[in-house]
This record gives sequence, structure tokens and C-alpha cells, in this order.
Amino acid sequence: SPYGCDTVDGNDGGYGPFGFFCIDPRYTIIDEAKCEVDHREWLGDGGCDAEESGYNTEACGWDMGDCCEETCNEEYGFYPCGANQPYSCDDPLAGQTISNPTGSAITQETRSMDPRDSSFYFHDGFEANVFDPLHWKWMGGDASWDIEREVSAAEGVRYAEARTAFIVNDMGTAELELTIESPQGGTLSYKIQTSVQAPFDDVLVEVDGAAVEIVTNALSDWTALVLQVEPGRVVVRWSHRKNPSDASPEEFAGMSNNLGITRIDDVTFLPN
Repeated sequence: SPYGCDTVDGNDGGYGPFGFFCIDPRYTIIDEAKCEVDHREWLGDGGCDAEESGYNTEACGWDMGDCCEETCNEEYGFYPCGANQPYSCDDPLAGQTISNPTGSAITQETRSMDPRDSSFYFHDGFEANVFDPLHWKWMGGDASWDIEREVSAAEGVRYAEARTAFIVNDMGTAELELTIESPQGGTLSYKIQTSVQAPFDDVLVEVDGAAVEIVTNALSDWTALVLQVEPGRVVVRWSHRKNPSDASPEEFAGMSNNLGITRIDDVTFLPN
């Protein structure tokens, strides 16, 4: 992962009592460039470090939420909120917060009107050349999806790809799943390019298990598609399917077997 966690045994590496410190901008409310404190592992640990210089500031997310009762997250903190170090709430937006289910503190969505500044905003053009496991599952079904760069991408140089040739059995699949979360829902857009030809292969798009799109013919150019996403935790799945209807060999006469390819790129979630 581009934002993988560094862990240590015995807390001898300075990563906090819970073994890590998150710098992924999607899941933290600190300003990485301006939060200059000696012990970043204290941020979001459940104890308000108001007596220490620099922690209870906007740049450090008001000690990553620790200094206000409304924003201290006991689930992800190490210490009981407010127990050993009393609250000293200076955050002017502390009463206007919503919970970030994957971060170590509460995220103030009211800080910005631009959805791209939201901690729930998501974008992936696969340029890191890895699937971020915080969001993606890419080895579902009978074959995996891979990140490739053999043809022109929709953006950058890389994209996610599945091939019928890698699916051994009829009615088999290669599944790519994206998990996104937002308290108010939003819009998921992506670009797709495919050479499927029904009934030999197709692409099924599902949201929480319900089909929202089936691509049965080739899309030689990158094509933009948009999905509306409901509030909460939502799983979007792209399934590249081999012979999904279990058609007979006679129905494949004149078709080029095992040439179907599906590519996904420029995946963006804009929260409401």
C-alpha cells in the first residue's frame, strides 16, 4: 500500500502504544506539513496533550480529536478519553462533527465545502502500481485482477485489468471490489474499456450485490460511467465473467475464444 503501516515490537520504534501512526490524508485530520510536534504517536491516543506545545492546534487536528469530548474517539484511542488527561476543547467545530469509521479520530467534514477535501473522497488511477487493501479486493472469483500498462490508460499510464484467458472454467469470474464509506453517500465515477462479446464473456457491475450494469459488447474507447452511492458502507464489484449463461460450444461458432479483456481506470468517489 502507498500508505502502509510501519509496525514495531515492544513500542521501541516510536510509533505509539498501538504500533502505528497514520499519515494517509484520507484518514487523518492533521496537516502533515504544519503539525510539528515531538511525539506524533500521541495524536489520537485518547489523552489530551493540551499542556504540551503544538498538539492542541488546528494543524494537529486539535490533538487529533483528543481534546474535545465530542471528537475524542475511544474506539481507536489507547487511553480512555478524558480520564487521565482532561479535555481542553479549543476546536470551534467540535459540535459539528461526524464519525470517520476508519480513522483514529473524528473528522470535521464542515471544514471544507469542496468534496475533494473530504476524508471520504477517494481517487485511484492505479499509478502506485499496487491495489490499496484499505479499499480494494482484487483476487475474488477464479482469477485475479492485475495492474497493467500495455495500452494507453484513461489517465496516467496504468489501469486495472482482467482477462477471460485467465479464467479456467465456464461461468467463472475475476472480481474486483471497492469498498467506500460516507455518511451522506455520493457519486462514484470510473472509466472502462473492454473487448467482451456475449455470450462468451461480459462484465457485471454490482453495488452491494445488486446488479446495476451489464456490459455485453466491446467498448474500444475508454468510456466514463457513473454510479450513485447510498450513505454508509458500500461495496462496488466489477465481475469479468466467462460464459456466464453456460452457453454451448455451438453458440460460440465464429467467435474468438479467450480474448476478452476488461480494464478499469480513473476511479473517483465524490461524497455529497
